[in-house]
Amino acid sequence: MSIPVHRFIVRACPNANHPKYFEWQTALICFFVGDANRERAFAKAQDALHKEEWLPIGAFRKDTLIASIVLDEGKAEVVAAYKEAQGGKAVLRARTDQMPMATKGRLPFMKAPRIGEFFLDKVVHRAGGRKLTSGEADAQHRRNADYIVGDSVIELKDIQEEGLLVPGRQDRPAQLFGSLGRGGEYASLSPEDLSEIEWRQYMDILGRPIQNQVKSAAKQIKASRNHPGKSKGGVIFLNTGYSSIFTQKIASSRPTRAGSSMPPPHACRSSPRLDWAGRAAP
Repeated sequence: MSIPVHRFIVRACPNANHPKYFEWQTALICFFVGDANRERAFAKAQDALHKEEWLPIGAFRKDTLIASIVLDEGKAEVVAAYKEAQGGKAVLRARTDQMPMATKGRLPFMKAPRIGEFFLDKVVHRAGGRKLTSGEADAQHRRNADYIVGDSVIELKDIQEEGLLVPGRQDRPAQLFGSLGRGGEYASLSPEDLSEIEWRQYMDILGRPIQNQVKSAAKQIKASRNHPGKSKGGVIFLNTGYSSIFTQKIASSRPTRAGSSMPPPHACRSSPRLDWAGRAAP
């Protein structure tokens, strides 16, 4: 009679001594353990998790596998692990949530060239616009917008900094998430676990730097509207560094001054390496 194989699944994070992954990373860990006693098999899985330098951050899912289903319908990797576990071993499979190249002892992966003002200069030129000349920008010795397109003046805001890494900005998010992490040494936190009121507070925290950028852009656009025939204004947000914020949040940011609200965004684009959002100004 073949030995029963049990499967145990848990979310985990590496501890400080993990040879490959960093403590901030997370993974889904799956164990296949062959043993006639399920509780003994579970103890083997826990021991293997500890030896492999992983720390559980949630409850274990426990299943006893049906041999016929696994062997007939399982993927090759699952069948191989199942057969290995039948020999009495605890077979571990880990699937990390982050990119596989984010490991210890390896050089960072090559980044694509940063998209910045030079790139937007070309975009505006192809759209029929141009950059303000130095004389136009300094005519009144104050900050002006960057571009002229048709009857509009456009300001570019390039967000290069991760907002939550600025000293002092972690305190309010820590207060919001603090209650979710109580009761255990480790906890899995997600904005989806916040209440509706807490979610709005979280969005306000993330959006504070963008609000400041919107206010600055509004002043620069106002200073540039005295050009003949330029009655409209707009702002382009180019997000190359603030990865914690959603593109939709940038697009929905509004000045807080009464009477200075903006209409809905007229353009919004997002990619793993670049977020940008366009908005017409009043």
